[in-house]
Amino acid sequence: MGTIARVQTVFTGWPGGPGLQTSFYHLDSMWAWSGYFQNALDGVVAAYSSALGLFSSGETITVQPIVDIFEDTTGEMLESYEGDTDPLSGGGGATWAPTATGICVTWRTPGIVNNKRVRGRSFLVPVSGAAAEDDGTPTSTAIAQAQTWAAGMIGGLSPYGDLVVWHRPINGAGGSSHIVTSNTVTDQFAVLRSRRD
Repeated sequence: MGTIARVQTVFTGWPGGPGLQTSFYHLDSMWAWSGYFQNALDGVVAAYSSALGLFSSGETITVQPIVDIFEDTTGEMLESYEGDTDPLSGGGGATWAPTATGICVTWRTPGIVNNKRVRGRSFLVPVSGAAAEDDGTPTSTAIAQAQTWAAGMIGGLSPYGDLVVWHRPINGAGGSSHIVTSNTVTDQFAVLRSRRD
């Protein structure tokens, strides 16, 4: 597909922190990243701003101002830009849900690689205690807020580009990026584990 931009968000102020969430965007070929990297930052900030009720008031969400540009087939970093962002504070009350779990958003694309559908996942963690029902599942409000966040992430660079799932290259080749066309939010808390676990 070409070049993709990496936007990273850091979560601080919680036991076990910091946390990191990474998203990737593709820019339509008629535009240049030098003119539109700030649009990607603004889109991610807006997505989090729309869902602050998910996060504890003790949590700070900072979209990092550095946008790195990669060639998607090789993973080579081509350039880097620095923009402007302001930290955000959670608005979901002072308590915490268990910090080992979070809300899982699955990204769906039309891409096929090695006979498998290309999908991605983002984990919103940790969330406020107000986001959890007594039975340990996310509240309907929390799911709706996560869906609002996901819609904001998908539309964050519109009309200049799109959220993508990056299938990373192996040994510097074979990478590809695929436009996200839809998403689902799981009605249960998920645990993000390393493949080494």
